[in-house]
Amino acid sequence: LYMFRPGKLAFLPTPQEFMAYFRDAEYVITDSFHGTSFSLIFNKKFVDILPGETSTRITSILNLTGTQDRILSNYNDFDTIKKEIDYKLIGTRLKEWRKENKITQNKLAKELSTTGTVICGYESGRRIIATPFLYQICHKYHVSADYLLGRIDDDSQK
Repeated sequence: LYMFRPGKLAFLPTPQEFMAYFRDAEYVITDSFHGTSFSLIFNKKFVDILPGETSTRITSILNLTGTQDRILSNYNDFDTIKKEIDYKLIGTRLKEWRKENKITQNKLAKELSTTGTVICGYESGRRIIATPFLYQICHKYHVSADYLLGRIDDDSQK
């Protein structure tokens, strides 16, 4: 669909088309919270150009997921674009932690009111762990979010 405004022509994709743009993208350059969120959900390479005063939600999700290095702050320095994102690290840490504590995927899923398939998706790196689940795991099991997100290597550094 196209909407014509005086002097402007805007493409208005359906929600499915909008999501497909992220799913099928090789790389995302965004200045929005939703662009950042969908890039993380679909495990895409991305950079954020912060929009100024309204960037609080973006920086919060970047900090929470350990991807704060994705902010492009110097338009003459594109090294950020070259940095890889290790989406599997969180899943690997979650799986190691779960096994060390003798918790099955199904038990963890039940305690988080989700399915074993979702936990498997987190552990394989196909899905990024949802914020409420990360909070519940950390709170219930006294494990550090910094450890699960790969910011520290020793969970005793809580």
